[in-house]
Order: sequence, then C-alpha cells, then structure tokens
Amino acid sequence: MKAIIWKKGMFSSTHELFSNGMLIGKLQSKTWSSDAISTINGKHFSFITRGFLSQSTILIDNDINKVVGKITYSDWSKRASIELQDTTAELKVDNIWNSRWTLKDKNNHSILYKDSTTMGTIQFANQNDKLIIAGMYARNHFKQKSTVLLIAIFLPIYLALLTQISH
Repeated sequence: MKAIIWKKGMFSSTHELFSNGMLIGKLQSKTWSSDAISTINGKHFSFITRGFLSQSTILIDNDINKVVGKITYSDWSKRASIELQDTTAELKVDNIWNSRWTLKDKNNHSILYKDSTTMGTIQFANQNDKLIIAGMYARNHFKQKSTVLLIAIFLPIYLALLTQISH
C-alpha cells in the first residue's frame, strides 16, 4: 500500500502533501469560502462549491480548463459521492471522531484517510490523483462544516455564561 502524508498548521488553510518526504502537492482553501485550489504531482485543480443546504462541488482541471468531476454531499450521513470522468466513488466517515474516512470507487479500490488536527495519512493501492485530491477536499468540507456547527452551538452558550459572570 502507498501513502501520502499531509500536514497543516493549526490555523492554516493549506494542507501540504508529501510522498517519501518530498512535497508533491497542496490543498488550499480560500478564506471565507468553500472553494479551494490544489496541486498534486504537477496537476492543478480548483474546487468550486455551490448551494447552501444542498451543496455540491465541481472539480476543474486547471491545466485543460475543463470540469472533470462533481462532488455531491449528504451532510447528515457524512457521505459524499464523487463522480469523475473515469470513475465514481463514495466517501464515508468511519468513526465518530471524523478522523477516519474511506473512499471506495466502483471497482472496490479504497483510499483511506486518517488524521488528527494538523497531520494525517492517505493510504491507497491504486494511485488516481484526481480521486485522491477530491476525497481530501470532500473530507475537509465535512471537517469545516463540523467546526462551524460547533462554533454556532457553543459561542452563544459561552457568551451567555460570560454575561452571567460579569453581572
């Protein structure tokens, strides 16, 4: 099985991808947006997300300036369907902590994503750069939504407690 290691700073929006200690790519989220740009093994992609409650993302190959895929999310079940020109795959979370994800294509090939806050691994047998980076983007999409949800839940509680303490 092959592996890619990714790293990012605690408050960074850029994931750096490494293979055998060499930088092979990046996934960089745009500030205040769901959109992102990426490179992997010399290939350049953009992710453009549309919709509010029912979101989907198109994957653009910037080298040929063409849409080459689409990601459709099922937010409540934390699943995503990834459709590329040459394959389809489904990403799903494997644990309650959102630290393990599996992406399976139509041929039953798997890509495993394991992570912590600032680093993780991507393991695979068959290398498909578009699928690897699309899965990484979709996984990150769910992580960002979880963070926003936690802030939306706990910020009002925190502010209410601060107000009560100051009185």
